[in-house]
Amino acid sequence: MYSQLSATTSPYISELVESPLEIEGEKLLYYHSATREFQLSEQTTPEDIVSAFSLYTKKSPNFGFAREDVWIAFIIENPHTRSISGYLQFDNPIIDVIDVYYWDQEDHKFKITGQTGDQRDFSMRSLDSRYPNVFTSLPAEQQSFFLIRLNNGGEQFHFGLSFQTSKTILEQDHFHQFFFGIYFGILLFVLLFNVFLYFSMKEKLSLYYIGYLFSLGILQLSLNGFGKEFVWTNSGFLANHINPLFASMGVFFLILFVRSFLQLKKILPKIDRSFVIISYVVLLNSVLSVIPNAHIYYFSVLAINVITLLLTLAIIPVALYAWKQHFKSARYFTLAFLVLIIAVSAFVLKNFGVIESNPFSDYGMQYGSALEVILLSVAIVDRFKQLREKAIKRLNEVNEFRKRINEELEIKIRERTREVVQQKQKIEGQHAELEFKNKEMVSSISYARRIQDAILPSLKKLDQSLPEYGILYIPRDIVAGDFYWLKNIRKDDQNYICFAVADCTGHGVPGAMMSVLCHNALNSALDEVDQVTPGKILDKVDELLKEDLSGTENQIRDGMDISLICWNTTTQEVFWAGANNALWIFSEHKDTIREVAPDKQAIGWGENKTPFTSHAVSLLPGDTLVLYTDGFADQFGGEKGKKYKSRNLKNYILNLQSSALPQLTDQLSEEFSEWKQQEEQVDDVCIMTVRLF
Repeated sequence: MYSQLSATTSPYISELVESPLEIEGEKLLYYHSATREFQLSEQTTPEDIVSAFSLYTKKSPNFGFAREDVWIAFIIENPHTRSISGYLQFDNPIIDVIDVYYWDQEDHKFKITGQTGDQRDFSMRSLDSRYPNVFTSLPAEQQSFFLIRLNNGGEQFHFGLSFQTSKTILEQDHFHQFFFGIYFGILLFVLLFNVFLYFSMKEKLSLYYIGYLFSLGILQLSLNGFGKEFVWTNSGFLANHINPLFASMGVFFLILFVRSFLQLKKILPKIDRSFVIISYVVLLNSVLSVIPNAHIYYFSVLAINVITLLLTLAIIPVALYAWKQHFKSARYFTLAFLVLIIAVSAFVLKNFGVIESNPFSDYGMQYGSALEVILLSVAIVDRFKQLREKAIKRLNEVNEFRKRINEELEIKIRERTREVVQQKQKIEGQHAELEFKNKEMVSSISYARRIQDAILPSLKKLDQSLPEYGILYIPRDIVAGDFYWLKNIRKDDQNYICFAVADCTGHGVPGAMMSVLCHNALNSALDEVDQVTPGKILDKVDELLKEDLSGTENQIRDGMDISLICWNTTTQEVFWAGANNALWIFSEHKDTIREVAPDKQAIGWGENKTPFTSHAVSLLPGDTLVLYTDGFADQFGGEKGKKYKSRNLKNYILNLQSSALPQLTDQLSEEFSEWKQQEEQVDDVCIMTVRLF
């Protein structure tokens, strides 16, 4: 059987003497579809394969980072007198697509015997194993011709091929499980150890190393087939994109670790900036690696392999320089990366097809990375030890300095104790005098408060004049610059109720003195105006206040902001005017806020002043008028110590406007206290709410 083929193509015939049978590269014919696609049809024969394919010349098949299909063909001869069943196994767990065909000698055509690969469901594998495999049977005393299509989508394209029985595969898996169990156990131990270091010392260095270890562990799970076998068994997307994604994330965290451990920003600032740029490039590559586009994916795979190799080479001289700068922990760091560079170089060069597949290039990555993470953990501990020793040395220096200072202080204290006793007696006398004067001052201010309270409208007068009202009045000091005012007047057979909220310049005693002047000016102005309109009243108050504050040489630049309402109870008309303070109208029917803007000028001092504007105010039953000063909105407080702001005050009143006004006043008082908390009150607070209809 295949006598003609055997005579002309004997290099690619493998004789099955015992299992497992390793099918070496020199026993393969191959066809790389990089230039022209190979098409398998019903008419394709083994002779067509032999004429179109080329003999592979290396021991281990390796096609670098090829994205196109690769076809291989080979013959297995079974010299035994019995048929043998087994599995064709590929020892690269991340080959995406594998289609296995055999030549049916009875039907004289190629038939598919199995499909598997990293991009296909794990259940399609003939035997549960981390390596892709396909079941086949070798007839007794015959040659079996196999044709296989492979595609790895741009990832490292190398593999070993063998024919094995289920027994030998399981024996092999037991060894690999033991080997990788130790390897992943080391990674897990070092990971948990660094988690403990991070929570114990709160060092970002350990956090960066945790990110590197986690990314390395996921990458190794994927590269060695355990991810496909146990985690993402049915996800082709994860199986394809996990490798470049976590390779990029591992390099990203490694760069952060190197920069932090070697303190590059301090000893090599230019190199540090270069590493920062590379970290951004790697982070961008991690994003590219998950984009479902074949060209972008291929670029990300190729890029991370090149960056990993070059970066590993670049870290060594940087670590040696740090060691030269008496950074002792760099010795472990340098040794770790010397070990890693050998392992990574062998792994990457195998991926590029530069070196053959062998036990070191196949498993050197595991040996090297395991030893590297152990050495880096030792380096981290050594670094923390040096920091501790340096801290102890510094503490001893501080204690010695403190001891010397204490001795000097004791001498000075003894010399000055006598002076202090004398000064203490003098201060006690001054303190007693100040305390006496302070009591007198507080007593005077408290009496001034009683005078100021006397000029404010009484509750009886407010109850008789206004249908419903609420007044929040919180002076910053004992006396205040803010005040509220109300007066009834009859003029031209019309009855008027005028009320206002005013904010005089300053607070405390100066503000209180201004409030008395402004209060008297309001009373006088209301008696002197010919028309009871708020604009006319404010013009007159402005005139009277200027006269009171003017002097022969210096003019006092003080004044008053005010919001003034005149309610004609005969005609039920309402007019308003404001100096810097606006009027808010809350409508319970529309659940809205109207704001009437004031004239942007104060009562009293000012230049280029214009007459104040009277605004007619239309009200619906239940509408609430709000006259206010800026003390509430300007108060600092809350969790972040910021101003309350008028916008928040509007919204708070809007949510409670349907409440009775006394209740609303109580809630505003509680809100102010909760907001202010331990902050100092910055200004007087006065808010008057009124419902006229």
